[in-house]
Amino acid sequence: MEKSKLLKARVYVGTYKEYNNGSLFGQWMNLADYQSKEEFLDACKELHSDEDEPEFMYQDYSNIPDGMISESYINPLLFGIIQCAKDMDDTETEAFFTFLDMYFVDYSYIKDGEELVEKFRDKYAGQFDSEEAFATYMAEMKWPEELQTEFGQYFDYEAYSRTLLTSGYRHQGDFYFCVA
Repeated sequence: MEKSKLLKARVYVGTYKEYNNGSLFGQWMNLADYQSKEEFLDACKELHSDEDEPEFMYQDYSNIPDGMISESYINPLLFGIIQCAKDMDDTETEAFFTFLDMYFVDYSYIKDGEELVEKFRDKYAGQFDSEEAFATYMAEMKWPEELQTEFGQYFDYEAYSRTLLTSGYRHQGDFYFCVA
């Protein structure tokens, strides 16, 4: 997902009471307008101030990563993620969303969006146009330059990429991550 799309993340907020009464009354709300879930929920309460204790229903959404929203839940990390994304370039944002979509992060141990971005940066190995290019990069990171020059031409980077991808690394598209 591109940064410009993330910053346009929005949700249509209605209530279960309105829906059960046959009304779809609600409003599209831009998540980038809110620093936290609490601030967002306060705005939702103001929108539905005609109800004593409104049960919010997120009837539609756009530009939100999979698994971060459902009909009755918005992950509080999403607000911190949006704020952090303001400092990312487009490629890093796309890699970040790929990371989120891969489902190997247990969100229950993450306290805020900044910690999640930090975990992403720790796990992100880079963007490569092939598995062999990834293996070459990893070998260059581990071997001294003299070994690369002397023995690199004899090394089977294709086999090394298979080893890497079965022992702690995964990729989706061009983005590679350490999952160990």
